[in-house]
Amino acid sequence: MVDIIAYGKAEMAKTGLKFVSIPVLSIPYLDKTFYSRTIWAESPDELKTKLATCNPIIIFDQTGNYGDNSVRGFREKLPSDWKRPNAIFVRVINDIDINTWSKILSNVLEPENLNFTFKWDFEYYSHPHIESYNKKMENIKMNQSSYDDRERAEYDAAHTAPKFSFRR
Repeated sequence: MVDIIAYGKAEMAKTGLKFVSIPVLSIPYLDKTFYSRTIWAESPDELKTKLATCNPIIIFDQTGNYGDNSVRGFREKLPSDWKRPNAIFVRVINDIDINTWSKILSNVLEPENLNFTFKWDFEYYSHPHIESYNKKMENIKMNQSSYDDRERAEYDAAHTAPKFSFRR
């Protein structure tokens, strides 16, 4: 029996690699545009060496432990010459060139021109454009919250002020 483990965002974070995570529900959409492949390894270190060739690493956030009799049919997806007791797999989007990557970044960082219906998770990936975008969004949120606080204070002041009556 082979113990099959799917590596997602939480497990990949422990390997120390920089990667972008996307939800599993986006697989049918992205399979039409990009080629996704499954990378198999016996240990996290072997997985790390195999993923060193991918730049950027874009993974699907798929987690779980599966055995031989798994309902999802992972036994058929395991390479036929696999003889080891453990199998770790990661679904990776492969063959992204620099032009496509820059288009993805521009679509993600410009929400008004967004072409994707899912959220790209850059928590474990660093890029100068992403960092400046995060700072910009943080400033917008801070300005919005200070504006909301001022509006609430004015509203409270207007409704708690003593009322004057001009009647005798």
